[in-house]
Amino acid sequence: MKPDTFTPGPQTVIPYLMVRGAPAALTFYAAAFGARERVRMALADGRIGHAEFELCGNLVWLADEAPEIDCPGPQTLGGAGAMLFVYCSDVDALCARAVATGCVVLRPLADQFWGDRTVTLRDPFGHVWTFATRKLQLTLEEAQARAANPQVWQDPTDSG
Repeated sequence: MKPDTFTPGPQTVIPYLMVRGAPAALTFYAAAFGARERVRMALADGRIGHAEFELCGNLVWLADEAPEIDCPGPQTLGGAGAMLFVYCSDVDALCARAVATGCVVLRPLADQFWGDRTVTLRDPFGHVWTFATRKLQLTLEEAQARAANPQVWQDPTDSG
């Protein structure tokens, strides 16, 4: 079957990332992931109190960590407390750009049994991202059959 084109719709849950160094994070996400900044509001102390950016058709919010309201970032916590999963049009190109700008690959580019090609990255601010491009549109039964028998669907020579 031809893959579905991922069409973003209205979001009812918006990721809100806390980071130490929000201005640098916004610059990094633009360079690494192609994010487009929409809003930036500074606090009196110079921190960013709220920012918004678009990423692959999705809205993400971001602010400098705020210990006074119990909102630390991954750098303070010693790791990410959650992972973001984002569909994009070309995961291979996004991965190359992200690694060139400073992301660390946690799980390399690979075709997955459910029909996506994915990569998992950690950005320099500690957030973990999985980016995916849909390659095949599968039924639940087809995906379950592939999960049970990976050697049938995996092509070790496939590079994308």
